Amino acid sequence: MAPCVWLQRMVHHLSRVIIDLAELAEHSAPILAEADLHEEWVTDLGGTAEPEFYRFLDADNRKLRNWLNEARTRPQVVQAVRREIRRRSSTD
Repeated sequence: MAPCVWLQRMVHHLSRVIIDLAELAEHSAPILAEADLHEEWVTDLGGTAEPEFYRFLDADNRKLRNWLNEARTRPQVVQAVRREIRRRSSTD
């Protein structure tokens, strides 16, 4: 089941409020994108590199983390994280 459908059902069960899937998807997108990138980072670089993931997103006054919140800049964050994963993988 898609994450937003599950979330919609859970919210409805707990509150009896029906929230549109598009609205849930919009608000969940930054969190889900970060979770996906985190999984890639840890899978490719190992669990000991996890703290570096957070430092990378928070560098430069949290620039990349803030960009995750905007649909138009989110793809740039994905590219930057994947580029950094490749860079770190090649230096190991």
